[in-house]
Amino acid sequence: MFHRKFISILLILLSVIALTIGCTEYYLNKVTATSALEGAIDLTAYNWERGDVIPLVGEWEFYWRELLAPDDFKGTNKLDPQYFNMPGLWNGYEINNEKITEEGYGTFRLKINSIPGKEMALRIPYACSAYKLWWNGKVVSTNGVVGKTKEVVEMRRIPRVVNLPTWEKNNELILQIANFNYYIGGMNKPILVGEEEKIHLREKISTLSDMFIFSCLFISAFFFLGLYSLRRREKMSLYFGLVCILLGLRALLINEVLLAQAFPNVSWEILNRLQDCGIYIGVPCLFLFYCEMYPEEIPAKFKFFWSKSIPIFALFLIVSPFKLYDKFLPVFYFLLILSGLYLLVVIMKAVKAKKTGAFLNFIVGIVFFITGVNDILYSENVISTAYIVNYSMLIFIFVQAFILEMRYVEAFEKNEKLAIENAEMNKSLNILNEGLEKTIEERTKELKIANNKLKNLSMMDGLTKINNRRAFDVKLKYEYRQGLTEPSYLSIILIDIDFYKQFNDNYGHLAGDACIKKVAQTLANSVNRISDFVARYGGDEFVIILPSTDARGVVVVAERIRQRIEKLAVPHAYSPISPNITVSIGATTVKLNEEIAISKIMEEADKALYQAKAKGRNQVFAKSML
Repeated sequence: MFHRKFISILLILLSVIALTIGCTEYYLNKVTATSALEGAIDLTAYNWERGDVIPLVGEWEFYWRELLAPDDFKGTNKLDPQYFNMPGLWNGYEINNEKITEEGYGTFRLKINSIPGKEMALRIPYACSAYKLWWNGKVVSTNGVVGKTKEVVEMRRIPRVVNLPTWEKNNELILQIANFNYYIGGMNKPILVGEEEKIHLREKISTLSDMFIFSCLFISAFFFLGLYSLRRREKMSLYFGLVCILLGLRALLINEVLLAQAFPNVSWEILNRLQDCGIYIGVPCLFLFYCEMYPEEIPAKFKFFWSKSIPIFALFLIVSPFKLYDKFLPVFYFLLILSGLYLLVVIMKAVKAKKTGAFLNFIVGIVFFITGVNDILYSENVISTAYIVNYSMLIFIFVQAFILEMRYVEAFEKNEKLAIENAEMNKSLNILNEGLEKTIEERTKELKIANNKLKNLSMMDGLTKINNRRAFDVKLKYEYRQGLTEPSYLSIILIDIDFYKQFNDNYGHLAGDACIKKVAQTLANSVNRISDFVARYGGDEFVIILPSTDARGVVVVAERIRQRIEKLAVPHAYSPISPNITVSIGATTVKLNEEIAISKIMEEADKALYQAKAKGRNQVFAKSML
């Protein structure tokens, strides 16, 4: 019942996105009635009171390889214009039966007829080319520096809203554009004209939308990376946190390009590379997230390919010339689409296997795939919609948080069920034991023998109530095997009570046992993580296993232990180095691999303990195997 409600909410959200896209397309189709023809657009009949804003689309005058200013259109100057559909890219545009390339420069001109007297404004989108714009003879906006050579042209990536100084019956808009750096030339988004208030309102709404998306993604990244810091072995949270960070950064670099507005002097090329991090690195991280979520369904080769590809793509993104990596994008898009389709098939298998959250992941995966394809087509100027993948990412985050909650609930219910079953089993065993003791004396003896064997195999030290040597051996072998599958640091600490024999001989065995207990309890209270392991190694020696702890970390833990035992202030008048009980500590750290044997690790720890004793005791000596 609850799943149905959740799916209903999800479908409503998807409907909102679909309506948003539909309204965008409807709006763009609707305004084609006011398109420019042969370099002029007539807005005299447009009702600005009831209308919104108008994109200046249609046929603009176009002068290739000419940078013309308003004075060039005055007087008797006769110019022979081409007509170019704006917004548009001049790549492949034919002039005199010859196709032009992305590199070059040109001038666009549009005459606007309207009713005078309005306070109007232009919304100029961020352009990947440098431009300079005149309105009725006055420069009202620039984006970088326009020129006729690559050395002169400077690119910028900042959208602008310009309040028009005049709004007359006959208006003239002149736009110079130059491109020598980007793989496309021209302006691929429309310039909007409208009343100042409405233009600024659209800008504020777009800015708030970008900030909202960024904030949600940043908070989600903080949450999932926090989960990873608590459970390092679950890399699923790491990959998802990276996806949120990179797509959040992308949200600041599209639409209003807020990052460029905050840092206007940052190179446009750096901003483009940062934006493409979401594609070259973020999407592969999303694939690895699914690999961690469905390890049984996704082949290891798929995970291996993308895990090894990320550093290669990152390096390619950083060091390759801008045009090269940008022209490679369509190929990379094709690879992403194929991988996305493959993952949808894999998730469908997980749905059939009734994996937790697989059905929800399949639904949201379809949404993410569709919106991702939309963004790819929009960025390649194939369709005229909008960037919407970040909105589907918000739904994706909501679903993943819900699936995470489902997993925790399942784990809790499973543990609860096991606890009940164990309690019932123990109760049944007690009843059975009582019945057997009353009826068959021989069975009772066998049970006593079995109980004695179980006690002998017990993992607890009888005196200190901490782990014993047998438990230590089992734990060390486990951590050793784990370290071979996921290479990480492993640290061992050996602790020996200084001059314990003298203490035991002079104060008696009862005092000696009490001393052992105090030291054991102090050691148990000195480690904080669940994975840390404390055991009595034998006699007055103790051992600690610290998984995922480097050489610096093990020294910090060992020194904390030494100080705490010294602060116990257990009197030891027969110690030649201190009036109280002290310990000598040897520590070693290793990065596990198959060439290092378990016996070698313990041998190095024992050597470190020997050095601590040889140097005067009551100290820590660390010996690294790195």
